[in-house]
Amino acid sequence: MKKNIAHSSLFILVSVTAYLFLFFIYWDIKLRDLNYAWEDISKKHYKNIERIIVSNNKKIFKRLYIKWKSFEFLPSISKKLKENNMPIDLQYIPIVESSLNTSAISNRNSVWLWQLTPQIAQQYWVKISDEIDERYDKDISTSVALEHLNYLYNLYGSWITATIAYNIWEAEINSLTSNTPNSDFLNVDLQEKSWNYILKALAYK
Repeated sequence: MKKNIAHSSLFILVSVTAYLFLFFIYWDIKLRDLNYAWEDISKKHYKNIERIIVSNNKKIFKRLYIKWKSFEFLPSISKKLKENNMPIDLQYIPIVESSLNTSAISNRNSVWLWQLTPQIAQQYWVKISDEIDERYDKDISTSVALEHLNYLYNLYGSWITATIAYNIWEAEINSLTSNTPNSDFLNVDLQEKSWNYILKALAYK
């Protein structure tokens, strides 16, 4: 028990020192050649990403929490992504959605890391009742989230669009792409909150 406490204290001390060092060294970050899920990111977004990174660096304890929880969850998520031939960058979605907080609940009653809504969960036969909510099951929740992302990718032909559609209602995506040939979402004047979601994921990457 004492060893575990000592290890935890050492981890926190080293992490705080490292983040303080990185904050002062990388307070003015310059990005280049960015991509998300195998798709290139326009340089017009770089400044916003840089600002998000600097802002994240200031939130030391939140960053420590995410780093700590990433050891628990990201290896299994990245393994499932590889098994399904999906981009590894999709592992940042639950960080943006919930900061890897297993108790996170949204105003739409979305829960757990992937913030699955009851509507989406029930589409994939996930059990939700007074006695059980399978959205809290790590394997079930991750499998459903990846299956839904694959569905969105097949629908729109872009992992960026699929990621944004995961965050906002599909109807909103359809309204944005309805007048665009081949649903080329990247050429649409996107809602600010939509692109901000991708930029947050890129900042964590």
